[in-house]
Amino acid sequence: MPQADIARAYLAALTNDLKNKSATNPQLADFVKELETIDTSAIQRGPFPRLEHPTMAMLETALKTAQGNAALLPLAIEVARVLDWGQIYDEGAMDPALAEGMLAAQAAGTYGCFAGKTIATGLFLLAPGVNYALHTHAATEIYYCLSGTIDIQHGIDAEPFDLTPGNYSITPPDRVHSLSVRSEPVLMIYAWIGELSCPIWLWSQEANNRWIRERWMRKPGEPWKVEEREVISDAAMAAAHG
Repeated sequence: MPQADIARAYLAALTNDLKNKSATNPQLADFVKELETIDTSAIQRGPFPRLEHPTMAMLETALKTAQGNAALLPLAIEVARVLDWGQIYDEGAMDPALAEGMLAAQAAGTYGCFAGKTIATGLFLLAPGVNYALHTHAATEIYYCLSGTIDIQHGIDAEPFDLTPGNYSITPPDRVHSLSVRSEPVLMIYAWIGELSCPIWLWSQEANNRWIRERWMRKPGEPWKVEEREVISDAAMAAAHG
């Protein structure tokens, strides 16, 4: 089956799944509303040759243990095998182990199979041991775990919570958060709604306890690249903790 047909069926199943879940979590209704705006009548990009990358070798391992809604899961597995995967971050300005340990494939959005103006959604694959440090972005984000266990932390001092297969998390806009992968690869569905062109700000603390952040931007379909570095203001710190 062509990539576009699989992606189209997958997006319909994801929309229905989140619509059902929105009955108990109204926050999901915003994602459903944006998913329904995706125009699947025209292909925006792809397909491309399969990505040859060490982390891609972990995809089949993750798919073998994937869990989720019975209507959505088979299509998520199928679409994971046909979407165009790519490295998220430019490893020239980041620890190569982190940059190479995270891949994404977009079904719809700024560069996905289909265009999405207010939503970007696809799959996120993380290698074992990856620690995606504290960061923020203006988009609201959902993670729907399919395989593996990932620890998510919202706030600098908050206790992390684990996200396991079949469950989801929502990160509000500008909320500082981090991801830590355990001993098995993690495969998740992701979605961003809101400002899709917003930067990702990566946070770190210097020896003098001062917090700084790096501003990463990207062109559609290319890895995120660092542009500037600045001290985190009191206003940005307050916004990041909600």
